[in-house]
Amino acid sequence: MWLDLLLLLVIAGIIAFAAAEGLARSAVMLVTFYLLCILLGLVVVTFDVGALLGGAINPGPSQASGNNAIAQSVIFMGILLPTFAFAVLLSHSTLEGAQVAFLGWGDNALGTVIGVILALAFAAVIVNVWGIVVSTPWEPYGTWSRMWSMYDQSILRPILLRLLLVFRRALFPLAASGYPVFFVPQI
Repeated sequence: MWLDLLLLLVIAGIIAFAAAEGLARSAVMLVTFYLLCILLGLVVVTFDVGALLGGAINPGPSQASGNNAIAQSVIFMGILLPTFAFAVLLSHSTLEGAQVAFLGWGDNALGTVIGVILALAFAAVIVNVWGIVVSTPWEPYGTWSRMWSMYDQSILRPILLRLLLVFRRALFPLAASGYPVFFVPQI
């Protein structure tokens, strides 16, 4: 339930922001998110960032692959969130007054539609990364247990993981090298 509330807040916030921004800025946000997912996916997989930090993260050889996936996912989200926020703020300031005048109120309506697409893709990535983080128990166990129960009891999780499959198809440049673990639904 708590994870669902967090996801609903993220979805509502992105949709409201996109509706206020209008068509042009919302389209820039969607393209920015898409390009960042491809770029960061390639960087994390190509350089195997999780394995580079493996000695600092892996507590033992039995959990090496699980912690590598966790490390890759946490690094991906840790870079994606601030980079996306910075890109959105930058586009907001550079595209000042970028409304499509002849659309009138349709500019905000189309911005809302793009915001829905962006919000669902963003929430799908968040819930999948959450699933990767709780896929292997870690210390402190109490924190892991609470996060796992939030993930397990989520009502939105199955819906968003199916949407992740649709979003993953749009990330076709990653298909040749293999999709990063954070784009593979954790069912």
